[in-house]
Amino acid sequence: MLLLTAGCMGGGGPGEQANGGGNGNGNGNGNGNANGNGNAAATDQSQEGEATADRGGIQASQRSIIRSGSVELEVNDFDDTQQTLTRTVREHGGFVSDSRIKTDERDNETYKSGEIVVRVPQQNFSLVVEQAQAMGDLQSVNIESEDVTDQLVDLNARLENLRAERERLRALYENASDTAAVLDVQDELSDVQEEIETLEAEQQSLERQVALSTLQVRMHEPQPDSEPIDAEDWTDTPILVAFLESINDAVASVQTLMVAIAYALPYLIVYVPLIGGALYGVMRLRRWRSGSSSAPVTTPIGTADEGDSPSEDDDSSEDGDESTE
Repeated sequence: MLLLTAGCMGGGGPGEQANGGGNGNGNGNGNGNANGNGNAAATDQSQEGEATADRGGIQASQRSIIRSGSVELEVNDFDDTQQTLTRTVREHGGFVSDSRIKTDERDNETYKSGEIVVRVPQQNFSLVVEQAQAMGDLQSVNIESEDVTDQLVDLNARLENLRAERERLRALYENASDTAAVLDVQDELSDVQEEIETLEAEQQSLERQVALSTLQVRMHEPQPDSEPIDAEDWTDTPILVAFLESINDAVASVQTLMVAIAYALPYLIVYVPLIGGALYGVMRLRRWRSGSSSAPVTTPIGTADEGDSPSEDDDSSEDGDESTE
């Protein structure tokens, strides 16, 4: 009974004190209490607003963003700029993933151009881009961002469901006693496992792209200016030099002719007899046709045209007269 009484007194004491204090404050300091309550409410609202802002900031920082960009530069020395870029990327925890370099020549002078692809941690991406822009004459810059938070959340949810399905199928597989049931469960388990592996690969790819940003740096050296060619008068060439150059040209032309003949000789050996035989056959055929068309027409003996009989009689009479004389 003493313990119960003490407990009741202990539980009611603070309440009574609160009531007493409240009454005292209400009677003595009504205005001050009202002001104090108003300030406390305002303080609570401000604290709630700060907590909400902090939660929003945390959510924004937890977004999964894939960042990529490209920078185009004109540099004086391609090799030096490439070494500087590689060293800068390594200092910021990145690496060079790909590089393509091309060397061109113009007026006996060479100049290089190419593209270098680097991967850097996302938190150092902006700093690397700024330093890359200062390595040469900036031509263009392009920065892109892609939010893949929803994709990763969807992948995580699908993976959790599939893993739960895999555990259920494993339990059925262990408890199955029928051979047909075991095979069916095994096929379903294989399909689920394959889908899990596919989603895990996609998830890992997105996470790598989020963790490491991609920057393409295209660089090229300035092209050398074309020098005008001075036209020299050919009459200023010394005689001996001109003679030697002519001999060299003649020898070169003879060599070219001999090489051409060597290339053409097999074709001449094969095709000239064929073409000559074909032409000879055509000529013989034309001669045979022309000879057959111009052959004389023979008249049978004992036949004569009626128009020719008077002339023959006249000739016979004349011959008789001459014989008489």
